[in-house]
Amino acid sequence: MRFSFAPVGYGAAAAAANTVTVTVALSVSTNPVWVVTPNASQTVTSVIPSTTLLPTTFQIAASSILAPATTITATVTPNANNPYATIGATTPTPVFTASATTLAVPASPGSIGLTITANPAGLPPGNYQGNFTVTSPSITTAAVVTVNLVVVEQCQFTLTPASPVNLTNAVPVSGTPVTVAGSFTVSPNPGCSSSVGSWTASVSYVGAPPVVSWLIITSGGTGTGSGPVTGGFNALSNPTTSGRTATITITPSVGTVSVLQVTQTASSAPQLNRQVAALYQSVLGRDADPDGFAFWTGAGTAGLGQMLDSFTTSPEAFNTDFAVMSAWQAATGAPPTYAEFISSVLSVRLGGQTIASLFTTLSNANNPGGYTATTLYANLLNRAPTPADASCYAASLAACFETIIGYQATIAPVSATNNEFQSTGTFANHTGSCANGLCTVPGDHTNALYIRMLYYTILGRDADQSGLTFWLGIANSGGAGLLFQGAAGYPTRIQIVGTGVQNQGFAGSAEFQSLYQ
Repeated sequence: MRFSFAPVGYGAAAAAANTVTVTVALSVSTNPVWVVTPNASQTVTSVIPSTTLLPTTFQIAASSILAPATTITATVTPNANNPYATIGATTPTPVFTASATTLAVPASPGSIGLTITANPAGLPPGNYQGNFTVTSPSITTAAVVTVNLVVVEQCQFTLTPASPVNLTNAVPVSGTPVTVAGSFTVSPNPGCSSSVGSWTASVSYVGAPPVVSWLIITSGGTGTGSGPVTGGFNALSNPTTSGRTATITITPSVGTVSVLQVTQTASSAPQLNRQVAALYQSVLGRDADPDGFAFWTGAGTAGLGQMLDSFTTSPEAFNTDFAVMSAWQAATGAPPTYAEFISSVLSVRLGGQTIASLFTTLSNANNPGGYTATTLYANLLNRAPTPADASCYAASLAACFETIIGYQATIAPVSATNNEFQSTGTFANHTGSCANGLCTVPGDHTNALYIRMLYYTILGRDADQSGLTFWLGIANSGGAGLLFQGAAGYPTRIQIVGTGVQNQGFAGSAEFQSLYQ
């Protein structure tokens, strides 16, 4: 290059004399560099027992300040330390293989794919790494692509004992029925963790579901993959004349379902003994205590219907069965379904909840706008609270709920004639409006709750509408608060429960008689 300096006012000769020749050397690099996308290192995971080949593709390109004009030939070399697996008998096989040993890398901006395939077959759990070097005489540095293979076990749970549990606790010919307690353990394998894998335990029955759930999971009903969990179960005595079978099923979030079978032998005890055992199990959810069993099969022996009425009007039945019915009514404005009742009453009996905590849980869950004394009084008494009621609800709605229903009962048969909820007084005849003037709960709650409770405890199912209407009509004919009328209400209650004659009343139903036949 030549640069001329021509100052103004000097002429051509002067300009020529000041001309200087300058040489500029421009150095241009044409040596490309490797570009690997999406990343020079990628990770794949395989879950045992999968043997699926896991491919990972890298895009290989060569880039430079000035793009090369020709294709670059590259060599792909596996690292000498890449792992091998023994598949079958003795054949060592590379865990990682490349799709090609040479690559024709096109001019930028082009690229070519290099696929590295990981084979997890035969590998124990662990981390494996495969490295491949890409080199070319045209590029001074090498590119290294890496695939990390993580082999993990599928989360599996093992249930022990694996063999059936065979019980002989049928109602005995003499002596008191016995509940047998047992246990099971659910253990995760190393592929599980607190965040990988969970399970639930449930009970099912072989054949038609029984009216009374005689196999009860008492603890350890759920777990995760963090470690073994030992659960417990109670098997009530068998009052039937046939053997029976139930299963505890462990259902995992992943993996295979496991089943523990529990069998019981048949009872050959006298029918009275089997009837009394069935009453304890259906109404009170337990086997008889020695004194109680001796009384009802001895000095206290009465007709089946009379015994059934004595059980349903007992403080124990009120403090569990009827209190659960009342908690649902108070908290939600409606009685529970059969499934809701069974779940709640079992939780109360096992100590997982109190009646007060059940009420609180339900009232919070079913009243997103807030649960108030107005809601409580409307749901139970069909009226608004008065200033005089403030002493009940001011401190605690749960405590006020218990006061209204007369919880806990201590006297048999249960009765509290001065209690508005239980008595034949103001509640049954109340027509006053609630705070918003829209109270629509007619009649006496307790008769409807009582009839539903009989369906749940004696028949083991939800009420059919025609049957509910029929039996509620008989209950209402005896006046409000039939459950709490004591001896005065017995004639009407015995119409409902029956004397035990087949197909008459609840005690004569096929469902209840199946409990002891």
